[in-house]
Amino acid sequence: MKLRHFGWISAHCVALLAFQLGSPSAIAGLIPIDFSDQPVIAAGSGSLQYDSVNQQLTAAVTPLAYVGASAELGTFDLAESTLTLELAVDAQGELTALGGSLLLSGQLDVDGDGTTDASGTLLEGTISELGVEPSGGPPWAFNAFYDVDGGALTGLLTLSGGGTVQGGFRPDRIGALIVFANNLADGVLGDFSAGFGSSSVTANVGLLIPEPATGTLAVLTLALVALAVRTTFAASRGGARHG
Repeated sequence: MKLRHFGWISAHCVALLAFQLGSPSAIAGLIPIDFSDQPVIAAGSGSLQYDSVNQQLTAAVTPLAYVGASAELGTFDLAESTLTLELAVDAQGELTALGGSLLLSGQLDVDGDGTTDASGTLLEGTISELGVEPSGGPPWAFNAFYDVDGGALTGLLTLSGGGTVQGGFRPDRIGALIVFANNLADGVLGDFSAGFGSSSVTANVGLLIPEPATGTLAVLTLALVALAVRTTFAASRGGARHG
């Protein structure tokens, strides 16, 4: 199936992703996390809401780009793809016994040829540990560990142009994610004694490594810059043809 809407990565998104991957261990309240350089999923254009009555923190963001296990640079169909996080969080900002879940679904073009290589449930996980920044902001952030439970990205992917690649999210690895609320829609961000929300949310989902990765940020940032150039060039050609 040909993708109708391709993921876009602007220079602002690349800069924001660099900040998000490089800074979590330096932010009070967050879990120190060292992301593996691949696979990583970058997402944005999302929202989050905390319901203090039901003690439910929910975030829904649009996956934009995927750096695969072998450095493949993929894009999502923006109209068909969603990353949803649901966490049971008490008034102290701690994960309750109900835990949380991660669900990534949609359509992914892994090799950048404009054709879907993986669709449906792409990644599922169970959130096992939560870190939250002190209330305030924006920006405000939370991060988490998750167990990889399933989805197409946990196995072998068959590419439309021929060949196969591993999705990279192996069930024997610990997953890691970070979410940033970049504006305030209501309440006070991070104040779990009351409800709060944001209508501008970005996120990164990847895997944890036991010690700092060398070249993690450089590899991912260069890949996303390449994607920005490629998609901008394609858009300009399309505009020229229809101008």
